[in-house]
Amino acid sequence: MEDAPAKPNAAPVRLALDRLGVRRAWMIGDTPDDMHAAAQAGVLPLAVAAPGDEAPADGARVLGNLTDLLALLP
Repeated sequence: MEDAPAKPNAAPVRLALDRLGVRRAWMIGDTPDDMHAAAQAGVLPLAVAAPGDEAPADGARVLGNLTDLLALLP
């Protein structure tokens, strides 16, 4: 958490991309701050609901749960 500013700043997402050596990615998150950070970093924001909550509506895709990711795979 001390490596970069807190979300919704895109810096932590960009740092992760740099450290992983990738330019394209999906980011799964459960808050509007996650969705904003992903979008600002240029990665695809995927929203999923935390248990007992509603998923943030501003994701590129809104997933009911993480197993819904399987439908996105080729």
